[in-house]
Amino acid sequence: MITQTVPKAVTSVLDRMILAKKVFTAYDVTQEARKLTTDSILHSDVKDIVRTKFTTGQMPGYNRNYKFEDVEFVSVYRPDKSSDTVIEDTPEETTIVENTDTNVSIDSGTVVKLTKDGRVNIPKELLKQITMVDGSYDIYISDTHKCVSPNTNGCIRFGLRSFGITGDKVSLVVDTNSIRISEVS
Repeated sequence: MITQTVPKAVTSVLDRMILAKKVFTAYDVTQEARKLTTDSILHSDVKDIVRTKFTTGQMPGYNRNYKFEDVEFVSVYRPDKSSDTVIEDTPEETTIVENTDTNVSIDSGTVVKLTKDGRVNIPKELLKQITMVDGSYDIYISDTHKCVSPNTNGCIRFGLRSFGITGDKVSLVVDTNSIRISEVS
């Protein structure tokens, strides 16, 4: 049974993490909340509280992404500032967008620098150019088809290492109601 102390402890920890603009998982919140009370705090309860706060807009300025850990996907909550955009011109006059903000205005064919973990953030500008089918977008990564659903903010971010992309840049091209991602050397 969940007591009133549990939500208060979770909310207190969550508020501190958001104020400090920390990257965290529900398990991080669970560990910190357990330090605040002698009541039993179940991780499943904390996970439900964190998800509810996120999906109801009570975590403004945060995005949720997923990472595969052990045998399951884990929700990672990140402040928007963790995806700041830096645009730099290269000698070939190619625009490279680093740690792409999902609201950045870029054209089809733009070269995007991956995050240090090998993830790509597909900007909303490109997503607006294609239509979702059954709640997901068609993405082709080196000719491998993947149906990707956006998170609650309408953003798409996912890892590319499992698709054999080992470099640090990819090209994003809108092509007949899909986005094609290919590695750039």
